[in-house]
Amino acid sequence: MTQQQLGDKVGVKFQQIHKYETGTNRISASRMWGIAAALDVPVTFFFDGLEAYLNDQLWYFSNQVAPAA
Repeated sequence: MTQQQLGDKVGVKFQQIHKYETGTNRISASRMWGIAAALDVPVTFFFDGLEAYLNDQLWYFSNQVAPAA
């Protein structure tokens, strides 16, 4: 599906879809639900791998050396 086709399905211009994809613009929860419906995937699809990423970040920051006082 092209950005144009997805934009048409959710009611925005393809430029807005591009901005969502690149992280230039934030996406609202309701728009994310609409995009998930247009793509026929559950909204959780967009969060695959998030738990592993957060665990990696937690490990990284918990193992940093505290600055000297």
